[in-house]
Amino acid sequence: MKGRKYDDDKNWFSNWQVKSNYGVHPATRGKLRREGLLMGRDFKNKKGQVYCTIYLVKENKEFLKKYPKKEFKIKATIMSSDGKEIGL
Repeated sequence: MKGRKYDDDKNWFSNWQVKSNYGVHPATRGKLRREGLLMGRDFKNKKGQVYCTIYLVKENKEFLKKYPKKEFKIKATIMSSDGKEIGL
């Protein structure tokens, strides 16, 4: 369903992105949540088990200041027909 307030990925990030985008280990993520620096919203199933956690950007300004998003630099090379490496 489009048109919801938080459909845009710029407004929120998920559990896996805390590690991949911000370099925070999962154990540290839990500690930051307990300390209140990282505030998440848990989605639970009918049994009360958390199946997904999201973090709203507007609620985590301090976290984002302390842990800025990492810049990705993906390097890839291929071999040309004459055997030389070509950087992408």
